[in-house]
Amino acid sequence: MEVILPVRSFQFESPGDGYSGPVIVSGTQGANGIESLTIEAFGKRMSLNSDQLQQLQGFRANGLQLSSEGGYPQLGGHTVYLVFLAGSASEVVDRKFVTVTEAGTIRIGNKP
Repeated sequence: MEVILPVRSFQFESPGDGYSGPVIVSGTQGANGIESLTIEAFGKRMSLNSDQLQQLQGFRANGLQLSSEGGYPQLGGHTVYLVFLAGSASEVVDRKFVTVTEAGTIRIGNKP
């Protein structure tokens, strides 16, 4: 029987694109989900506060996807998407989105 193996700590680095600059995502995870999360993008270093971390409680990730888009200035400008995944080789069973805008806004949810 295949089981999901959550990670305890993680760090992902990407050269990014011409707008985001380098993107570095690091954090820790415990029995109740992600305990700390820091995102470096757009020349800024942002850490989730306790309210934002609360939105990730109960979710235990074992994968991460990174992407970006140009975005619209009225919606915060260029955007980096983090998609935390929980799954096995045969299926993704859950996902959480962390959206970071060039303006420094961080949103967490089940959709981007």
